[in-house]
Amino acid sequence: MNSNNKEIKDQNAKSDKLSSLIKRFKKKSLLNAKRNNTTDIHEDNFDRDNLVESIRLARLEWLDASRNFEFAYDKEIIDYYTYQMKASETRYQYLLKLAREKSIKLGKKDNIQYIFQGKNMSG
Repeated sequence: MNSNNKEIKDQNAKSDKLSSLIKRFKKKSLLNAKRNNTTDIHEDNFDRDNLVESIRLARLEWLDASRNFEFAYDKEIIDYYTYQMKASETRYQYLLKLAREKSIKLGKKDNIQYIFQGKNMSG
């Protein structure tokens, strides 16, 4: 009976920790969404600097999700980071494609190294 109580307490602690992590990430994602959606990337007046900054932030989100995935321990949190990595990667590659379509070249001054089609490239 005592071991059952300990297991329940352990599960509750894990559940609380998971809930706390998810709340933190939702809050962070909401803040990023608000920050990044100040200008629509499809508008003609969306300038190079905004696109480069969006690419840089998308890359950081992708790297962040990848690092967090490495330390995930619960199935739910592993699933969460798997989806977050895929979403971040897709957004990042979309923004790179958009930059190419707008003939925007990324240089060292943009402080972005990007990974595209399996190649690590400096922009």
